[in-house]
Amino acid sequence: MLWWQQPWLSVQGLVITLGLSTVARKIPGRTQEWSLEKTSSLREEVRALWYHGYDNYLTYAFPLDEGRGPDWDDPSNYGFNDVNGNFSVTLVDVLDSFVTLNDPRGFDDAVRKVIQHVSFDVDTKPQVCPENKPYLDIWNEAYAAIMNHSRGADGYWYKAVNAYTGEVSQAHIDSLGAFWPGLQVLAGDVENAIKSHLVYWNLWRRFSAIPETFNIVSKEGITLGYPLRPEFIESTYFLYRATKDPFYLSVGERVLRDLIARNKAPCGMATLSNSVTGEQEDRMESFALSETLKYLYLLFDEENPLHTLDSNFVFTTEGHVLPLPRRYLRRSSSATGSSKKDAKGSKAPDTCPAPPSRLMPSWSDRNHTTGLTGLISDRPDTDYARHLVGLALDAPEVAEDVTHWRLEGICDAPRYDTHPATFVLTAYGEEAPEDPNPGPEKLALNADGTGVTVYNVSGIQLKAITRVDGRGYDIVQIGRHKIKSSQKVWFADPRLLKSDTPQNSSSYVDPYQKQLVPLRFFAESTKPKATPAQKILHTLFGDAEYTVSGVSATWGDQPGQKLEESEWDPNVSSRPRARLGKGSQALQLVRPPEENRHGCQPHIPPDFEQGSHFSPPQIYADSVLLLDRGGCTFIEKTQFAEQSGARSVIVLSDEDVLPSMTSSDPDYDFVQMYIKYISFIIIGGKDHANKLNEMLSQTDSRIMVEVDRTKPTGLDLVEAAKSNSNAVPKRMRSDWDRLRRLGVGRPLFINGKRLFNASLLF
Repeated sequence: MLWWQQPWLSVQGLVITLGLSTVARKIPGRTQEWSLEKTSSLREEVRALWYHGYDNYLTYAFPLDEGRGPDWDDPSNYGFNDVNGNFSVTLVDVLDSFVTLNDPRGFDDAVRKVIQHVSFDVDTKPQVCPENKPYLDIWNEAYAAIMNHSRGADGYWYKAVNAYTGEVSQAHIDSLGAFWPGLQVLAGDVENAIKSHLVYWNLWRRFSAIPETFNIVSKEGITLGYPLRPEFIESTYFLYRATKDPFYLSVGERVLRDLIARNKAPCGMATLSNSVTGEQEDRMESFALSETLKYLYLLFDEENPLHTLDSNFVFTTEGHVLPLPRRYLRRSSSATGSSKKDAKGSKAPDTCPAPPSRLMPSWSDRNHTTGLTGLISDRPDTDYARHLVGLALDAPEVAEDVTHWRLEGICDAPRYDTHPATFVLTAYGEEAPEDPNPGPEKLALNADGTGVTVYNVSGIQLKAITRVDGRGYDIVQIGRHKIKSSQKVWFADPRLLKSDTPQNSSSYVDPYQKQLVPLRFFAESTKPKATPAQKILHTLFGDAEYTVSGVSATWGDQPGQKLEESEWDPNVSSRPRARLGKGSQALQLVRPPEENRHGCQPHIPPDFEQGSHFSPPQIYADSVLLLDRGGCTFIEKTQFAEQSGARSVIVLSDEDVLPSMTSSDPDYDFVQMYIKYISFIIIGGKDHANKLNEMLSQTDSRIMVEVDRTKPTGLDLVEAAKSNSNAVPKRMRSDWDRLRRLGVGRPLFINGKRLFNASLLF
């Protein structure tokens, strides 16, 4: 229910209550105190400006897409030739603005107009992104690439670069790029958001607008128009919500004064064709109301429900408010049934930590009578951002900064460290000279362009840089090969599996690698009279086969181990003949009913009479159960599955990083003793889970699973590691290449921080 769908008497009472309380509530600022009374006054000025634009759109332009002046039909007007949506875009665009403005009557009237006048039966070309990769992974990779290749050497502005080579294409910044600080806030990188916002803020101070393009080298505007774009105000809004620094309220006030003085026209809000001369243009694009003034309104509306910490609203890229169903706001751990804890055992928080306080002496407080202050305007780098855009010291716009700099003062230009750390790799801690020209027997470019595979680390030079988000490192060069932002380095040297720590022998292998199990899932037709041709067609065009690697538990049957026929004693009735293991026949994959998808209850038929003295039938005899992660422990899942006759449990996890498959259960000895003839395997990644569920939805096939005979198991890799040979057999190279293509690999860490674009290929 929208927050304004309530009796108006209650709303009026709330407004009166807020009005009485604003006098006592203050927001400390650098040169003045920001009271709620002041912010509320500015909010109402924005409201009046918004309705001025909207009312004039209805008067002079509706049902056209956007506001137009008397000279609109002049062919020299570039806006005249724009592609239009032809569905009264401004009217549709502002619908949720009425919600933001708390105007239900205006919303009702606008909806009626849409119903009466708007048709969406128009031909258009939508833009889609055919990317199956999880969005967060795409974002993390893209953000790291931008920060490493596009950010200027000072860390304040971002240059345009070639997407494939990373080379600089031009030294322009543009008004659309002003969205970037706001996006950095949403990503949790508030410090870098503050820096990039300072550049756009000083552009606004210089031009009383953000010109479309600006040359950061010559410090001159290139395209001087300002079509009332929202990106700078949007970023200002997000930075204020993140820092609560009243500096951003001052920024918003300056923007509001300039919009009223330069863009307000008798027939609406006019764009500027020249931000230097202030020449207006006969156009008001839809985003002027739906985004620009909406974000400015929210900046000053301290009590808006969208600001509450438990809000389930998100903004689209076009500034529209979308409610997110609360079922999607649960902790990630609840989705998997496990609790995420930090090193001290505390539960992980749901939100990002607040940015650290920025406390420094204020130049405006020469006698230090007020102690320390942490305002953005008191940072020493604010003057550097002014210098970047060519804003002169004697310009009227910087007169208010006179107490923040001294003519005789000298400040170093800020820089961030872009120099990579260089290492020469070795195995076992041995000393090895650098190999300046390693051949293909040591490392080679992958044929599919995904990066480099290293087969022998001895003497290989590696260069890595610290990621700008501080979460770890990225390799920028390995041997002679530079690593692009979309590439990875795969390490396939078996010696890296060993550990020379005193508590381990020289042949020690990480249990995670030892338990690797390659699985092959395939469809087997259940049609009684399928012809050979039908079987071929099913194999070619049906979802007939899928391969993925999982990790098995250290307890129970070990599927990576091949058992000889002599080990299967037919006289021992407790040992089943069927198993999911290396060299064994494929077993059928079964999904329990929806109510027991986690496998945390006994698997019994629905007609079985509970409490009877008969044991329930083994309804999944000699099958493999596919279960969801969560709900109970892995041991409990395995016990219930074994009671049903299943020979293996495969658990699907949404998380790519899998848990340790050992047991710290105090009854571990009991587990080892009684869980012998059933295996437990976990597969990580949503894509794998979706694919297997899709295969199981086929009605004319049963899905079979076996340990893939064409790929090495973890135990195979252990044997390779024990050989202690620097030469890698061609067969192993082929196996590792298959694993790389499957995405199988273990993350690497340096000093406790992840090496993000590298994987251990085992």
